[in-house]
Amino acid sequence: MGGAILAVLPFAPGLLLSPLPPVATSMLAMADDGRRRARLFTLYWWGGVLLASLAAGLALRLSTPGVRLADHADRLASMLLAVALVAVALVRGYGLVGCRYRSTWRSPTWLWRVGTLPTNRAGPFAVRVLCTDPLHLLILAAAAVALAATPGGWPAQLAAAALLALAGTLGVALPLIVSYVAGWSGSVRLHALRSTPIRAYHGVGFWLSVGYAAFLLT
Repeated sequence: MGGAILAVLPFAPGLLLSPLPPVATSMLAMADDGRRRARLFTLYWWGGVLLASLAAGLALRLSTPGVRLADHADRLASMLLAVALVAVALVRGYGLVGCRYRSTWRSPTWLWRVGTLPTNRAGPFAVRVLCTDPLHLLILAAAAVALAATPGGWPAQLAAAALLALAGTLGVALPLIVSYVAGWSGSVRLHALRSTPIRAYHGVGFWLSVGYAAFLLT
């Protein structure tokens, strides 16, 4: 079990440091019935990370005749993911340079509609945010490859995927935690800082992509 956990934990910071999902949680927490919406968003995010990494890892393992993904298949998958991450880094780098030369910055259009989401759509929207960002998908795919290449039964795989999901949800859950610990005033102060992670979107994505590409190639 320890091997599987150590294999996937390096990919948790990629989800933990993603700038926009915590902003979405903060905006949900400020809306009517905010804590319930934020809880649903956080829970679905955790479940999405868990199911995606676990299902993909088990599928890769079952696709090979051995008890784990073969070394050559592991290396090939890691190399392909690294190439894809370099492509994402180029896109984010272009966006970062563009932001520096523009007098105004732009944020995704979906971000400002989060606060108006019905309560029953807050959870599914978290899955959408998770699955529509290429960097999220590549990190989950890399974690799945790491799971498939590590010996161990499905309980170890499940425990590792659950821990990855928990660590990768801490950033998303931060505004919800603040709302419980510091109350409404804490949520307001945190919400006022939302422009900082939005502005950091391209920069954080660039460095995460470069870092994980280098990690997969080592």
